[in-house]
Amino acid sequence: MTLEIILPKFDVKVNLPSYVVTTDKDMQGSITAKYTYGKSVIGTVVVRADVNYIGAPWKYVGDEVMVETKLDINGDAKFTIPFDQLLNEVDPNTYMPLVETLAGYMLTVTVSVTESLNNITRNATEQVKFYKEPFKVSFDRETSPTFFKPGLPYIGHISLTQADSRPVISNVTDVLVKSYVKFYDSQHGKYRAQRLPDDHYAPPPTGVLEFTVNPPENAYSLHLQVEYKRLKDTYDMNKPSWLIERGNIQLYQSNSSMIGERVNFKLLSADPMDKIFFTVINNNRLVQSGILNCSGSRSEHIIFEVTDEMKPYSKLIVYYFITSGWNADSIYFVATTSADVFRNKVAMSFDRNTAEPAENVTLQISTDPRSMVNILAVDQSVMLMATGNDVTQKNVITSLRPNDHLSSNANEMHDPQQIMKT
Repeated sequence: MTLEIILPKFDVKVNLPSYVVTTDKDMQGSITAKYTYGKSVIGTVVVRADVNYIGAPWKYVGDEVMVETKLDINGDAKFTIPFDQLLNEVDPNTYMPLVETLAGYMLTVTVSVTESLNNITRNATEQVKFYKEPFKVSFDRETSPTFFKPGLPYIGHISLTQADSRPVISNVTDVLVKSYVKFYDSQHGKYRAQRLPDDHYAPPPTGVLEFTVNPPENAYSLHLQVEYKRLKDTYDMNKPSWLIERGNIQLYQSNSSMIGERVNFKLLSADPMDKIFFTVINNNRLVQSGILNCSGSRSEHIIFEVTDEMKPYSKLIVYYFITSGWNADSIYFVATTSADVFRNKVAMSFDRNTAEPAENVTLQISTDPRSMVNILAVDQSVMLMATGNDVTQKNVITSLRPNDHLSSNANEMHDPQQIMKT
């Protein structure tokens, strides 16, 4: 009789920080080695760390690593990778300090755990990316308007994250937003600049910070600057050429627009308002309209119930007429629902569960009246090879979405002349 001895298996895992900064003096990491039945592995571990940097000064033959060290392990072990060779070296090609050229490169850590029981070795490898700075801060130019309306609040967004795009967790209000405006001094016949009050914010838990600036009515251009931990970004814009000099209005959505519930839009005006007209347009169809008597106020709320006819996206248009002129503004909103996006229901089924090649099958489709059905047939083998081009309900809805960012197609969304052509 022959006995087969199966040696116990174990797994090795390397734990590294989510990123490292080129000016860090070292990096801390840990190793976990456990048998498949949960017991800790006792033995030794060799840790090797290297950077995929061509012409690294510590490479003479070509296979040398930056750091190699040996540790004992009992289920877990901690290690430190010193960056002395990075901090003290100069790139021989650019003559720049090596740390100034490492951003974007990967630090590869490979560990080899050898158990003392059976002298079996298992390897594991992980990588971590070098960044020049531990944080990233910039104005979000996708969601921040590319223009402003003098006398009305400018609402923009700042992206502030750690180097690996995780949010910064802090309650300290050390995000500084500075704003400047340029205006024409008619008394002296020249343009001048003015610094508006600074604003301080705490890093947002979502990674996106919303801020508000109030440019005065005589502002010609707006300069924004955000500062955080020695990092800076700027954003410049002018008042649009289509802007009407007086009576500008601006729309904001105050809450979610769920079907069957009431949505609230805030309307601000640079001048007192008298009577305001509003309409809701969906796919070039008028689905709702109304009138507001404002009695000279500069702030009003437009509230109405979101209906099924407004999905998936609708456009709210607000306008007024007075003896001396008129003005308008618009905004897109999403009519959301917890149920199906489409009112008409569609069901489909085959007449059999399996079929041989070249056999005919019948597809039965049931729909509500006045429904349009499109059929796409794809071989399952194609789906197994690649994904990402599938036709899903989400993709269909996204394709219907208009350019609702304030920075996208600003003329169509906010130019009064273009709005009234809707």
